[in-house]
Amino acid sequence: MPARAIRTVSILRWLATGAALVLLTACNLATPSPAPTVTPAAPTLAASTPTPTTKPAIQRVDIADNKLPSIAVSQGTTVVWTNRDQAPHTTTAGTPGITNGPWDSPVLDSGKEFSFTFSQPGEFAYWCRVHPGMTGKITVR
Repeated sequence: MPARAIRTVSILRWLATGAALVLLTACNLATPSPAPTVTPAAPTLAASTPTPTTKPAIQRVDIADNKLPSIAVSQGTTVVWTNRDQAPHTTTAGTPGITNGPWDSPVLDSGKEFSFTFSQPGEFAYWCRVHPGMTGKITVR
């Protein structure tokens, strides 16, 4: 092939390559790529389940005027008896002369306390071992 033909082929290749580049560039300008969209992530909050903070129920009961009160409480309640009399008393499950229940306090002098937690439902009669005529009842729901 003569040199002039080789040169013409080289020029044609160069022109073809240039034209192709111009076309590609024009195509890219004519149909721009969509801009990337950035979607912010929704804030994530740690799912927390609150822990129940239930305090145990406490029911205070005064032993006063030589009387043991009858009360009703919920299951799980702790009853705290306080002797407000000058005379000593007890709080004893059962009926006078029969100690057959789940608690029996020591003798409580004036101002002293005794407590018991009622974990089972039911009706619980109680009495004072020092004064058997003093009776009461705890109803647990």
